[in-house]
Amino acid sequence: MNWIIVFVVFLLSACSGKSTNKTLPTQLVDTQASAVTQVVQPRKLTKGEALYLRNCADCHGWEGRGNGPAAEYIDVATPVLQNSQLLNNQSEQQFVDWVLNPTSKLQVTDKAGPQTNTEASALLAYLRKQPGINWAQTEAGQETYDQLCANCHGLYGHGDGSFSAEMPVPMPDLSTASYQNQYNDQELLSFISQGKGAMPGFDEVLSAQEIREVLAFVRLLSPGYESYDKYCTTCHGADGAPVQLLEINEGEGTESEFIDISIPTLDAKYLNAHTDAQLIPKIQHMLKQNQVSMLHFSGDIKPDEATQIFRYLRDVMIND
Repeated sequence: MNWIIVFVVFLLSACSGKSTNKTLPTQLVDTQASAVTQVVQPRKLTKGEALYLRNCADCHGWEGRGNGPAAEYIDVATPVLQNSQLLNNQSEQQFVDWVLNPTSKLQVTDKAGPQTNTEASALLAYLRKQPGINWAQTEAGQETYDQLCANCHGLYGHGDGSFSAEMPVPMPDLSTASYQNQYNDQELLSFISQGKGAMPGFDEVLSAQEIREVLAFVRLLSPGYESYDKYCTTCHGADGAPVQLLEINEGEGTESEFIDISIPTLDAKYLNAHTDAQLIPKIQHMLKQNQVSMLHFSGDIKPDEATQIFRYLRDVMIND
């Protein structure tokens, strides 16, 4: 049976991290609750680790235990990657082929996707903003954010990164309208470069351009962006430009192949031609479909990035 792949489960969009030979600064942190200070040394994620967290951890979990928040939305148990035969028995090339060219399917439950009018409206608000985004700047900022910031702030800015529990004060949610409206660009640039509270500054690690790129990505963080990144990018692309879909042909001796399917380009022309009242039902219809999906990344991850993920899993998780 042939299945058209529509990837609607949670995933974390691919990015390639910037490399740097500079050393992260050591910062004395004011707990703001007392005069006691402590040293915080933020850890820069490797490229493979950052790619894994954004693309795989929502199902497989940050530590590869198969307990990611999206695992409950699919109909099969998510494989545990720690000390897994799945990795031990695969070569690097076999893993890359497995990631980019899937041969099986899984079912996404109807719990996946925004469930309320408020969530659909937030997604539409992001779509309206999307045509004006400087993608070169934003994608570069996401790469840096994933390596330097996500470990504390979380992938979508909720302050739920794996290191957040170690911080002396609660992490703010960067994605809320109240936070975004509270600070102007210059203030946020100062926080990134000089630090604020428990957060160290990165002016010794990042150039002025890189700091502005991080700001551009932080300004993207919102409920609408999170929904789009999780549910829409595999078909519509990060910038609203459609990507090729992969059709899985099940059965022995069959191969999956890319197919052509009509997907609208979510550009200014399309969005301006439709009112909110016309678009909201379309969004709700698409996000509530109980569609067959496969965790494939042929349109999101490059072969060298899949290789980086494999090396991270092999070197860190298998040996844990």
